Amino acid sequence: MVDDPALAAAVVAAAGEWNAQTGAELQVEETTEKNLTQADTLPADAVICPSHLLGVLAERKMLKDAPPEIRNNPDWADTFELLKLHEAVWGKQVLAVPFGSPVFCVYYRADLLEKLGRRPPRTWSEYEELAKLFAVQKPDPAKDAWCGTIEPLAPGWAGLVLLARVAPYAKHRDNFSTLFNIETMEPLVASPPMEQALKELVAASKSGPSDPFVTIRPPHEPLSGRVSAAWL
Repeated sequence: MVDDPALAAAVVAAAGEWNAQTGAELQVEETTEKNLTQADTLPADAVICPSHLLGVLAERKMLKDAPPEIRNNPDWADTFELLKLHEAVWGKQVLAVPFGSPVFCVYYRADLLEKLGRRPPRTWSEYEELAKLFAVQKPDPAKDAWCGTIEPLAPGWAGLVLLARVAPYAKHRDNFSTLFNIETMEPLVASPPMEQALKELVAASKSGPSDPFVTIRPPHEPLSGRVSAAWL
């Protein structure tokens, strides 16, 4: 287990049930990213680590393909495509199993949309328009704790929200460069898609809570952006 004491404790708590069901002994050892990347060998059957370490371990030939019984399991077909086709893959090899990654969703008050004769947003501009509208359309005018939208802008999440906004502007079939120019590797942080997304993020935040740093679980905590990589 790499840099995740909380998840390690959860696995240890489930070790008894694992041992009883499989007849095998599960032993959990904790390590750090530094120790993992500096190790010559990996004295374990599997490692649970942040997904950004997959490439590091794969390039050093420390991992083997995920067993066929995993890839052929019906549950594998129900895994989010971006996770199983990209996050758990290096080249054409499936080297890991995703344990969970941040997947952005839009939750909305269907009753308020119906009341105002509106429909769920399909674009970021429609989203911003609804955020402004809901900011002034309080279901209960007597309550002060109300805002038009709430986005996860706490440390560790704000950058992900910005990238989610950039994606539809920067990624399309005629454009293969998103964050970096694929020919020159020049950073595209000042590109029009990034600028537009940032302006829209700032505009939408004005319809949000007074404290934009909404407290939710940071991405580095358990079951966010982690894969279980096997090298049996």
